[in-house]
Amino acid sequence: MMLRAICLLAAVGICGFSSADDWTHWRGPNQNGVSPGTGFAKTWSFATGENVLWSADTGGRSTPIIMNGRVYIDCRTHHDVNDPKEVINSREQVVCWDLYSGKELWRKEFNVFQTDIPAPRVGWASMCGDPETGNVYVHSVSGMLKCFTADGDLVWEHSMVEEYGEILGYGGRIQTPIIDEDRLVVSFLAANWGDSKGP
Repeated sequence: MMLRAICLLAAVGICGFSSADDWTHWRGPNQNGVSPGTGFAKTWSFATGENVLWSADTGGRSTPIIMNGRVYIDCRTHHDVNDPKEVINSREQVVCWDLYSGKELWRKEFNVFQTDIPAPRVGWASMCGDPETGNVYVHSVSGMLKCFTADGDLVWEHSMVEEYGEILGYGGRIQTPIIDEDRLVVSFLAANWGDSKGP
């Protein structure tokens, strides 16, 4: 069953967020899991709608990021991976919503390949965003490292498997990229490097 992705920050007082308080990494603006924001709602309820601004039925196991008034998440598509007729259609997707209204702004789906991905075990990496360029980055369960603009245009992509010998473990467990000044850093398991890359 597809997990429901809820914009939790909408539930806890979105009005206090500004670009300085964006959540561009799964560990937050300072990559320490601590929010610098204040004035959050003390209670919320999806059942009653208390302090919930909006919700979406698309979601998964990765942490959404927030940047410049938009919410981004990497997750699998709606296809039922337990149904033999549907598993072939299982895909990965990056979805972007407007932070304040919950309106879906764009969705990019791409194939899942080079790894066995049982839905209960898959380890989706969270995305990261660069406040200076507005670009967002995803390290897919198939080992594709992709850069999208805020409007969903693909800037570039690299096959970490083909170019660097990345090894994708059972369940597609991969790491979340981080931004360090003008560098995008991603770690991964690999058997070899350079001319020796490969299995």
